[in-house]
Formats: sequence, structure tokens, C-alpha cells
Amino acid sequence: MDFTTLLLYCTTIFAVSIIPGPSMALALAHGMQYGVRGVLPAAAGNVVASLFQAAVAFLALNSILALNPATFLAIQFLGALYIGYIGIGFIRDHLKIGLSGAQADTKRDSLSSRFASGMIIALFNPKAILFFVALFPLFISPQIPTTGTLVFVFFPIGSIALICFILYGVLGSLSADVFGKMRFFKYLIPALGLFLIATAIIGVHGVVSEVI
Repeated sequence: MDFTTLLLYCTTIFAVSIIPGPSMALALAHGMQYGVRGVLPAAAGNVVASLFQAAVAFLALNSILALNPATFLAIQFLGALYIGYIGIGFIRDHLKIGLSGAQADTKRDSLSSRFASGMIIALFNPKAILFFVALFPLFISPQIPTTGTLVFVFFPIGSIALICFILYGVLGSLSADVFGKMRFFKYLIPALGLFLIATAIIGVHGVVSEVI
């Protein structure tokens, strides 16, 4: 993969990864709650999930792993339920404690819990696998990949996933510092919760529509 191809490859991944979605909503909320460093556990989970999805897509592309429609539907359904659960948690917790109490409540969620949230909310997104399946043929030759090729394929995916998650975490942290005393701002995390619930409802509806 030459430099021009690598640049285009990275730009494409970044353009898709930076789009707001459930994972970025989680990053924004964690940035508001825990600060920039507190985002790192969930960011690490997000990276693990992204690399796993890329690996699944890479194996599928090379006909080593067969992913049937039923598998995608099951993953999409379970993922939608979990995303909805996260959204409900946002609303339940932050309507009670408000933004002013968020910093004092950071010990409530362990590092492992935040890591799991970042990983699972990204992992149960079959669209990411489909994106990688569509992306790889444009940049990877059908020949047996070398170690160097695998590094060029997977390192940008992990790095960009980490960068995008932390960027949203920084935005959340800055928002808390700048707007924390404004009345309307304490409702931002619950609003993110509503966004996640809406995402879950759309996901469940999509699965039900496919089954019917």
C-alpha cells in the first residue's frame, strides 16, 4: 500500500468514524462525567471492538468465516437492546444527580465497567462490519497478506477509533467546564440518552422488519 493509497484509506475510515453515533455519544457523556483521562477506558473498549469487527470482516472477505443474515440480525437485535439500556442509564442517573454531582460520582462506575460499555456499544453494530467488508476490497489486493500489509490495514483502524473517541471525550470535558453552570446543560446527557434509545428503537424496528 503506497502513501497515496494509505492516505485515502485513513481519510475514508476517519470520515466514517467521526460521524456522531452511539459510541460518540458515549464518549461525549464520559467526557462530561469523568474528564479527558476518564474517557480512556471506554476508548480502549471501543478500539478493541473496532479491531475485532475489522478482523471479522477481513476473515469474511477471505472466505474463512461465513457470516449469514441470521447472525447479523441476532447481533443487531442484541446490540439495539444494549444501546437502549445505556440510554436509559444516562437518563436515570443524570436526572437524579445533575451535572454538578457528576464529578463526585466518578467512582460509581469502575474502569472495567467503562471499558465494557465502550466495547459492547461499538461491538453490537453490524454496520461497522459491513463497512469494512465494503472498504477492504478497494485497498487490499486479493493476494495472501503479509505481516506488513496487516499492519497497514489494522493499525489505522485502531488509531483512528481511539482518536475519534478521545476527540468527543475532549468536547464533552470542555462543554462541562464552559457550560456546566448553565441551567439547560444538565439536560444534555439525558438528551444523549434519548438519542441512544431512539437508535435502539430504530435498530429493533429494522430487525423486526427483516424477520417479517
